[in-house]
Amino acid sequence: MSEADRSPGWDKRAVNRIAKEEYGGLAAMFRVHGWTKDGHTYGQIAPTKVKQTYGSIDAFEKVHKRGLTANELYNPIAAIRSDPPNVWLTSYYGYDPENWGLLAFGSEGDRAKFIRESDPGALIVVYGTKGLGTNEAGKVLGVQQVSHRIGPSQQFVSPPAWAIKQSEAKNRSRWLFGVQSTRAWYVVPEERPSIEAFADATWSRRDARAIGRYCKRLTKGEARKILELEMFEGSVFGGRQIESISFGKGRELLRPSRPGPVSQEGFQVSESEGPKHLYMLELTGEKVGSFVDGKLGKKRIVKIGFSKSPEVRGQCFNRALPGNQFEWVVSRSTHDEGIEPYPSSHHAKAGEQAMVRFLNDHGGSLGGEFFTAKPSLLQEAWKIGKRAAQEYQK
Repeated sequence: MSEADRSPGWDKRAVNRIAKEEYGGLAAMFRVHGWTKDGHTYGQIAPTKVKQTYGSIDAFEKVHKRGLTANELYNPIAAIRSDPPNVWLTSYYGYDPENWGLLAFGSEGDRAKFIRESDPGALIVVYGTKGLGTNEAGKVLGVQQVSHRIGPSQQFVSPPAWAIKQSEAKNRSRWLFGVQSTRAWYVVPEERPSIEAFADATWSRRDARAIGRYCKRLTKGEARKILELEMFEGSVFGGRQIESISFGKGRELLRPSRPGPVSQEGFQVSESEGPKHLYMLELTGEKVGSFVDGKLGKKRIVKIGFSKSPEVRGQCFNRALPGNQFEWVVSRSTHDEGIEPYPSSHHAKAGEQAMVRFLNDHGGSLGGEFFTAKPSLLQEAWKIGKRAAQEYQK
């Protein structure tokens, strides 16, 4: 906008014009971005929300000169297709956007460098730090989207997670400069690629420290690999909240979508047709016997089923458990046994139903796919289920 256009109120006029031309109005623009009015009218608070998300009104105007579908906050695929890609690589000691809703930096200068070189809506490919010491080390864990809203890291971290960080002397003064995350996707745990395979041109052991400190831009070919990752979207602290998980390729999940009303249903996992693994979850905890009036003995409480990702299925059930007294763990899965997923949900369903019938006859039913049974019976049911799934014919 020229100097002559900067008369008092120019920022509101610019925001209102773009809202009308690109979104159909301020209310729709707020809905797309997940903004709240915070007790104000749309017109009063809109410039503030724009500055928080895009960094400035000028940046907001610049982004929208290319049209709504080129706005990378609205259309994450545009970040992949931009030249150069607005897609970056970094490493974390864990990937938990639900509590850590940010991209954190060790200094204000490092953060300023990233803001200067990126655009709002940048996609950050996150891999587990090599020294993590778990099966996440060196694996691509997820992709998060960031705005250009900056602030102290504490502003974008859940209070419990921040308290844990501050209780650790070595981490208390680290990673204090944040950039807010707006959306986040997890790579299905069973299909996480190694960082060497995913970022074969950008990642090297020599550059690993710099990648974790500054982020490093991916090449066009590497950025496009996101479109083929098998992922699901998760909630972000201070950002978008996801009530129902759907698995899909990146090319499907990163399409533009206008958020609708908040779901009134419970947390659930939605799965499309395709290859599936059988699994058996076991409920653990010191007082797990309280679920059956203390009469559990040597029996186990299990839930059997099938899913593209048994690990994610277990995580979803855990979200419905209050506190930290109980936890569902994957006790058996065809993935963990190195068995290829069954070619369709029909095959896996046959295996599930075979286990249901066996445990209904020999174990204790708790309704649906939930049972109590001794380990020997669970092992026998598992063998029967796998055989039924393998032998299934339409």
